[in-house]
Amino acid sequence: MPPTKAQRWLDLLALLLGRRIPLTVEEIMERVPAYAGRWGTGEATAQAAARRTFERDKDDLRGLGIPLEPVLYTLSFGGEQVEGYRLAHGEFYLPYLKLPS
Repeated sequence: MPPTKAQRWLDLLALLLGRRIPLTVEEIMERVPAYAGRWGTGEATAQAAARRTFERDKDDLRGLGIPLEPVLYTLSFGGEQVEGYRLAHGEFYLPYLKLPS
């Protein structure tokens, strides 16, 4: 059974909240299980589908007020700039969850 949208969101948020430096799209694709299954095949169409799913999830999360932001940063000492994503920790928190009785 494929992961639900909520599971993808939680996996993505958990990954980004656990990091202090941004993650590139490739790192996200490899580390979020729902994306990794298609990304790891190496097939262009499967990777494009995983990327579209990430883009939709990103838009949905932003629509819910979650500050998922793109950041340009420099890799090591090579000076190469790449785009990564992060969650601004000071601007993000999850409210207490109430479970139905």
